[in-house]
Formats: sequence, structure tokens, C-alpha cells
Amino acid sequence: MSNNGLIAEYLLNGNANDTSGGGHHGTVHGATPSTDRFGKPNSAFHFDGVDDYIEVSPPPAINVDAFSVSVWVRYDPRDMEGWTNTILAQDNGNDEDQSRRVFQLSTFQSRIVWHRMVGARDPMAKRPVRSGRWFQVVGVCENGEHRLYLDGEHHDSVSHRFWTHPSQPLHIGRKGTNEHYFFFCGDIDDVRLYNRALGDGDVRLLFEEGGYRAPVDATNVNIGDPLSGRWGQHGITFLNLRYDGDAVTGVIMARDPGHMALVSRGTFDRSTGALRLEGTASHPDDASRVPYVIEGRLMDNEITVAATFAERSHVNSGNYILNKTDAYGGWWMNSALRWRMRKLFGRQRRRR
Repeated sequence: MSNNGLIAEYLLNGNANDTSGGGHHGTVHGATPSTDRFGKPNSAFHFDGVDDYIEVSPPPAINVDAFSVSVWVRYDPRDMEGWTNTILAQDNGNDEDQSRRVFQLSTFQSRIVWHRMVGARDPMAKRPVRSGRWFQVVGVCENGEHRLYLDGEHHDSVSHRFWTHPSQPLHIGRKGTNEHYFFFCGDIDDVRLYNRALGDGDVRLLFEEGGYRAPVDATNVNIGDPLSGRWGQHGITFLNLRYDGDAVTGVIMARDPGHMALVSRGTFDRSTGALRLEGTASHPDDASRVPYVIEGRLMDNEITVAATFAERSHVNSGNYILNKTDAYGGWWMNSALRWRMRKLFGRQRRRR
């Protein structure tokens, strides 16, 4: 693949030198040489998840209109609850002045996330990561569209703004704060930054570089009927689906259990676990018709979905990780009365 647009490259072959020729060399703090995805020693770096990281300061200049990052990671076993394991970040964590919070390639509930700290959902990988195996991760920003790839495959896209900062350090293996759960635990290799938007073909070439082939992950999507039934979280049913081997039918939750909407068109790919649901929902406030699209993937008895409701003045969207165990909360958890009371007395705000 051509080095067109390459502004920084860290192959991590025993050091954190910038091999792009740009001169943005990194400083290693505690991380130690490790084995890469081809089994070659001293060709990646291991991070202990406690205080290891690499810092690049000053950082390479990022193009606000077209920017891409590519990196390889291998996770060590660790508690993956909530936010953990920052892979790459240009982010000082200051919510009062977010000008230095540019991007964060991190992990949430075992899913890799292109986190941008803005008023829109984050692109999220539609499958969980597994410890002990290498993953290629690519984040792309192109004229306000943010794309996330995993192992050479496009997983998610979100349209929203993007900004840059000329002096906020670039960190490999941590966020720009000392929050312990953001330190990466595992191996990182081949970090590349581009001042252009990588296309699907570019991403695939990077994934197959050196003749690499990813191991085949065992899934359960071809066993019996893996999809039919209730899917939810925290005792609340979000999806109630029926799969007949061809089409998917059922209902989805539109804001609360008192407002369910029919699935007009549903597809499920048993070979990949990919799910897509479409339809229209009745707006809870004025009964207007709101088109929706839900896209996700079933793996390891969980469905990771992005739900988008196209309201007249704006788009509501969010990421959800659903399973069957957490969908059965009883009549009260799923009652319209409970949700009307929550709206009447106010909801407890959850810190992001």
C-alpha cells in the first residue's frame, strides 16, 4: 500500500521512532518490546495496564477534513466492564474545555469505540474483542463522517463534527489522564496516522499486509435458531424478534416499553451474525411517524446494535449491547406505568 498521506508511523520495532520521516518520535514510558502478530520478537510493545504508555509530543498535525488511524492490538485478560483500555488518544479529559479532547480509540464493554466526546453516539465495533488474539482497528474521519473498521471490515459510521488541536500530546496505550482503567493491558503494534481518508480497499490492504490472515472465531450463529426471542438489558426488553430462517419479524422498543413498534423489514445473515431491522415508530409525544433503522451483529449470545430514529428536526441514535438473560425483568420493569412515573418524577442522570 502507498504511503500517500502518511504523517506518522510507529512500527514499534524496539523503539517508538516515527518511521514516516516526519520526525514525530515517541517517548516510551515503561512499555516493553513484545512479539508481533507474525510471531516476530521485539516487533511490538507490551503495556501492563497500570502505568505503561508512549507519548508523542508535539503531535503530528491532523487534517480536520480527512484523517485516519490504523493500529494493531492484542488484549490481555482483564475486567472489561465499562470504559477500559485506551489504544490511542489525543485527549486531556477536560470536560470543562473540550478543545483538547480530539479523539480516543478506546474500549467499552469489550467493544472498540471511536470516541469523540461530542453530542452524538460513537461509532462502535459490532463484536466484542477477545483476549490473546490480534485485531486491526482503523478509525477514519472524512468531511464529518466517522467510520470504524475492525479486521479490515467496516463496522459503523456516524456523521458529526470533528476538531483538532496542535499541541495536545498523542498517547499510545492510555488516555491523556491518569485514570487507571484507561491504561491499555496487552500488546500494540504498527500505529499509522494519515492526513487522508482511507477507503475500504486501503483498510483491507493494511489488514492483509505481510500476508496476514486472521484466525476464525467460533460463533454460535449457525446453531439452531439463535435470534428469536426477547433481547434487552437491565431487565428491560428492547427487541422481541422471530426468525423463520429467511426474514425477521417482531417489535422494537421506541423510547420506552409503552411504545413498541413493528418491524416492517428485518434481515439476518447467519454466516456473519449481521442483523438489520427497519420500520416506523409512533412518536411518544405527538404520534407522528418516525422512521427507524437498527443495525447490529450477534456474537457470543449478545447483539451489539446501533439504533437510529430519524425525527423531523434531528436524529436520535444510540449504541446498545443486548442479551436474552437481561430481557426478562418482569411486568413492572417493562410496564408503561413505570416509564410514565419516571418521566413525571424525573430520571437520574447517568454520568457518561
